[in-house]
Amino acid sequence: MNTVSHKIEATIVVIGFQKESAGMYPHLFDFLHNLREYFGEVIYIEDDDRGEHFYLIEYYIRTSLSYIGFGTFAVKKENHLNKEIDNSGTNEEKSLSASFLIYLIKKLFTYTIRQLRLIWKIHTLKVQYNKKIIIAIDHTAIYFAAKFSKGCSLVFWSFDVLADDAPWRIKNGFLEKLITSPHALQTDMLMIQDVNRKKLLESSIGKVFDKTLYLPVGLNDSEFCRFASEKRASKNFFDTVKIIQCGLLSQIRLTVELIDEYQKWPSSIELFLHGILCGKAVNNKLDEVAKKPIVSSGLYDNDTLSKFIDNFDIGFVGYGETDSNHRFIENASTQLVSYLRLGIPVIVCGSQNLNAFITDHNVGLSVNSLKDIQSNFKQLTDNYTFYSRKARKLYEDKYNLTSIFESYLIPSISGIL
Repeated sequence: MNTVSHKIEATIVVIGFQKESAGMYPHLFDFLHNLREYFGEVIYIEDDDRGEHFYLIEYYIRTSLSYIGFGTFAVKKENHLNKEIDNSGTNEEKSLSASFLIYLIKKLFTYTIRQLRLIWKIHTLKVQYNKKIIIAIDHTAIYFAAKFSKGCSLVFWSFDVLADDAPWRIKNGFLEKLITSPHALQTDMLMIQDVNRKKLLESSIGKVFDKTLYLPVGLNDSEFCRFASEKRASKNFFDTVKIIQCGLLSQIRLTVELIDEYQKWPSSIELFLHGILCGKAVNNKLDEVAKKPIVSSGLYDNDTLSKFIDNFDIGFVGYGETDSNHRFIENASTQLVSYLRLGIPVIVCGSQNLNAFITDHNVGLSVNSLKDIQSNFKQLTDNYTFYSRKARKLYEDKYNLTSIFESYLIPSISGIL
């Protein structure tokens, strides 16, 4: 991939909440692989807890205290209606809340120790070269990086925007103070998926970033993906159409609704679910339905995952707009890119922006309700070659991480040294 004769003499330190795993986080895995092709030294430090455990614990501690009788606290429920929790809970609820509070305090101690270890890693990091860049993923990492490492160029890589309507964001709480701290805002460059998410981030933290690098979620190309997409583009006959949803399988990803709709589909359409089952709702739905999709799990490397997904004809992408972070998702979905890379047309539902994006680029079917899939399905299969070619082209034009590195990412990062 790297066409230069020697690597750039600089050290890149990436601090992230994810494991360096192709199976769990293929975008990050490919990003780190590509960095190592260009720079003399690339170090990855894992923030195991992402800092979010602090936010969750704060949320639940306040809730428990409210049930026990210490003040009130407005809790954001999954349906986004605020419910005022007061001290009118039953004795049983108060007892459970007290026990839960003790558990939370113990967890808070554990997470604090882990975060202190992260700070120590950042503070005592030994590097080979004088030139050093720290790329910190999301709010907690950039806060610690800015506060405890001096003399480095800092890049704030935003994955998820903790906007004003984020479920765990509490007014005047720990998260609110952290993401608006002057330390968290001291960056040389913002790296984020697109301009919509940049505006959302800026409005959420009260900061305007002068220098921005737009990096959509992307994946490296491969010979297998190129060959598979060419072969798929000539497919025009189906005995059975296989639809897959992969990744996180949850209510917010519309998995429950998808299983419900699958009950009404003809036998010529098969549904497959692959990934991590999240929450009781999906498991309960799988137990109760008569017509069950085929469910599988497992973490694969990039090549194995591509070969697995290649067995299917259509990819499903569902996002419930639970908060603003899930409203602008068209450049932040690894699922979507995994399908496009193989030339697999998609069915999307849930996000108006994503729906419009899919329609504009002619890479599949966008529906406002999953009930509309069956009535529009023939349009997708009758024009499968057209949609397949468009899907692969969109990947090549926008989400090919190899091309992104070569064309503008390396020059942009090198420019802040």
